[in-house]
Amino acid sequence: MLEITSTPLILIAILGTVGVILPIISIARKEKGSNSFYAVIAFAALIVSMAYVGYEFINENVAASALFSDDVIVNDAFGGFFAIAMLIVALFTTVGSFNYMRKHNSPAVYYSLILLATIGMILVAYSTDLVMLFVAWELMSIPTYILVGYMKKNPSSNEAALKYFLFGALSSAIIVYGIAISYGLTGSTNIGEVIEGYSTLDPSLLPLALLSVGMFIAGFGFKMGLVPFHQWLPDTYEGAPSPVTALLAAATKKAGFAAAIRIIVLGMVALNLDWTLALGIIAVMTMTIGNVAAIMQKNLSRMLAYSSIAHAGYILIGLAVAPYSSLGLQGSLYQIFNHAVMKGAAFIAIAGIVTTLAVTHIDKLKGLGRRMPITALGMVISLFALAGVPP
Repeated sequence: MLEITSTPLILIAILGTVGVILPIISIARKEKGSNSFYAVIAFAALIVSMAYVGYEFINENVAASALFSDDVIVNDAFGGFFAIAMLIVALFTTVGSFNYMRKHNSPAVYYSLILLATIGMILVAYSTDLVMLFVAWELMSIPTYILVGYMKKNPSSNEAALKYFLFGALSSAIIVYGIAISYGLTGSTNIGEVIEGYSTLDPSLLPLALLSVGMFIAGFGFKMGLVPFHQWLPDTYEGAPSPVTALLAAATKKAGFAAAIRIIVLGMVALNLDWTLALGIIAVMTMTIGNVAAIMQKNLSRMLAYSSIAHAGYILIGLAVAPYSSLGLQGSLYQIFNHAVMKGAAFIAIAGIVTTLAVTHIDKLKGLGRRMPITALGMVISLFALAGVPP
């Protein structure tokens, strides 16, 4: 039985309460401004949430290896790991939005959407039930659809939001079909029971089980930006507000990987099938197309968008061999955290550049070290880290 003081429930209480209250405060105050007021409240909520997750880890109040549970969510180290990464990115997004939102209305709604999306991402990581996972997936997705199109008068933002919504709706539908097939085969939506049911499945039903796993790969693959499910990503990252792009690139992608690890990787083990070659091919295609396309870009946001695609391939290659070596999963988790923090920092640096200089073309960034030395230093450090340059 999940305790009321467990990490996921406390995070829901903190972030959910603040996320709901911010627009109410805005309505009560009858004002459009006060960006700093709402930003500080959102920032404080994220800091308190991070502190609580850290406190739970320090006091060993989380299950070390409980990937499954009879409850719909589980307070385990796996979920806590992703929660910390997502909270860090949400914190970056909030800080990066401070100057950006000075030029836009409804800051309370904006920061509220960030907090609600963060709840969804965290719940995806903690979910051990397919229905709960889907609810969390939509709680993550719907606020980000709105955030991508937050610049209502910008055609690029509107186009990005529409494309993101259409592809997101398609991925959600595919995931639902995968859940429906899994329930039909096993009679349960609990992930542990589904995987156990797969391991004892009648051979005649194996094609349906494979179809369900394939649908999960495709559905989560859209959010992860894997080839060939990546078409929406460059345009969306370019058209979305720069701070929001940080949230998409560094956090929502990781929610997809969290779900994939709980379901797909362990599902492959249960089906006793060797998917290493298939996932390896997808990983190599993702790395190659992402890197080659990134080199050809002149727009900074599009370049980092394709870079995010390539990094998804790096993470997937570890997951491909995870059923056979713990080093594969460990390497993927390390890269997930590194990419979340450093890609988030890179996009926040871009947000500062766009807000201050109003440029996104790489050729126009000459002399950035003189004009914005701190931002330039942060960009260099994050890009070096993403490239794997020591230390």
